[in-house]
Amino acid sequence: MPDVEGASVQINALLEDLQPLPVSGDPYGHEANLELFVDRLHSNCSLQVEIECYACVETYPPQTHVNIRLDSAGTDVIRTLDILTPADNVMKMLNIHN
Repeated sequence: MPDVEGASVQINALLEDLQPLPVSGDPYGHEANLELFVDRLHSNCSLQVEIECYACVETYPPQTHVNIRLDSAGTDVIRTLDILTPADNVMKMLNIHN
């Protein structure tokens, strides 16, 4: 079982300075922030990271899915981060799942 609370602290630290900037075509204003976040995960944590979808889960606020590929004793394991994507605040990690 993933340590959601511990991961949340670390992930949210990487997100805390990424303020939304809504523009035409991106009403939530986090698309560029999401790319920067993925770069930070890759650079700072040497993780294989892929954006599954941006603001695609229709909750309020919408959620974004980011996949992280980990090596667990020679076996690839993929975990999905659920990230809240509000237009009026910074993104925050909500959950981790398979």
